Amino acid sequence: MNKVAVTFVIVVIVLAVIIQLDFSHEQTISNNTTVVTAQNDIYDKYYIDYNLLDNIQYIKDNSLSLKDNRLISAVITQDINGIKKLINSISSPNIIYNYSTDNYSAAIPLIFLAIGTENKEIIDIVLNIPKIDKTVIAKIPMNDYDGKTVLPNVSPLCYAVYTNNLYAAEKLIASGVDVNQKMPTLRTAAFFVRTKESLDLLIKNGADINAKSLPGNTPLIQAVSRNNIIVAYELIAHKVNPNQFNKANTTPLTTAISRKNINMVKMLISNGADVNFFNSESQTPLMIAVSNADLQIFNLLINMGADVNHANSLGKTCIYYMQAFQEQWTIWRAMLQTLKGKIDINHQDNNGDTVLHINPERYWLYKDLNPDVNIQNNNGDTPLHILVRNSENADIVKSYIEGGANINIKNKKNETALDIALKLNHQNIVKELKAV
Repeated sequence: MNKVAVTFVIVVIVLAVIIQLDFSHEQTISNNTTVVTAQNDIYDKYYIDYNLLDNIQYIKDNSLSLKDNRLISAVITQDINGIKKLINSISSPNIIYNYSTDNYSAAIPLIFLAIGTENKEIIDIVLNIPKIDKTVIAKIPMNDYDGKTVLPNVSPLCYAVYTNNLYAAEKLIASGVDVNQKMPTLRTAAFFVRTKESLDLLIKNGADINAKSLPGNTPLIQAVSRNNIIVAYELIAHKVNPNQFNKANTTPLTTAISRKNINMVKMLISNGADVNFFNSESQTPLMIAVSNADLQIFNLLINMGADVNHANSLGKTCIYYMQAFQEQWTIWRAMLQTLKGKIDINHQDNNGDTVLHINPERYWLYKDLNPDVNIQNNNGDTPLHILVRNSENADIVKSYIEGGANINIKNKKNETALDIALKLNHQNIVKELKAV
């Protein structure tokens, strides 16, 4: 069975697993009796059928000799007879082919072009050239997880596993290439894995699957970033810690939440990811879900025990993060309904502000949670003080009064809400306050 057929079979199997899990997953994850396995509706789509040579058409490189150009052309067009005739007459085994498009320019060593052919005979011919550098690092065009072309520094082994070219990867390893060779960013081949087969090959040959890059990312965080749930699950199955974090204290779980990949979130949680892990700013996964206005992940995290009253380094709980999506009232209401009876609506941050102090005009959203409208912040202001200072909406003022607002409370400047309204000439509000 060829590689395309194998890939197709794997995808079909994964889709079958997804369908199976869609019916049983909620009970499975709530009872925590069964580990959720690989399921994905995205499946790292930018891996499928990716090949360097798919995007390259031979163009003469004027920096190379005629014979070198002919060899490059023969490799790109997979002219095996031409390669055999030219291979012993080239200027160097480590020819660099300079290629440019409207989007990028790249200096591509011969060995990468050979691997890109996916032709075993060509790969063997080139890898057997005396003194060819099998560990050369070059900026090679690849697709990132958003499908954009990037040029990361990679080795031939990194490129081989990135394209799931198991034949080339095995040949490189057998010839003595270190599976843990570090790129300038300290990434290793394990960071470029996109299939279970490539991962198994690296692990079999001693790959460090807990390696860390310069920013502290790991192969697991990388896999989650690519929405590759299959590789992420396999890494955890090989005892990789699902709660590892990088220098920014980003975890696989927070990465999955940022990518809005609920299947990945479910898999990580059911395999040990901590829903209450917080970073250096004391920000939790739940706060990220709220910021993203992601109601599904928000509800999932709460059902799995996320602490709704955890405060970040500024003293703000998850409810404060709703300011990130100002106009999505349906999601806002749904989240507040879920939080009702769980959240401390009167929590004060480091400035003494409740959520009503932050957004006093949104009282209509919060009133079902019975907030105390007379709490004073560090300046002595109540939400009504702030509302009157920043708005001329008398209807909202009336709602506060109906909700029990004490209009006689004075702030640290000895001001009542009426004093502020008079000073700013907010006549409609003055009228409403004087009518009390």
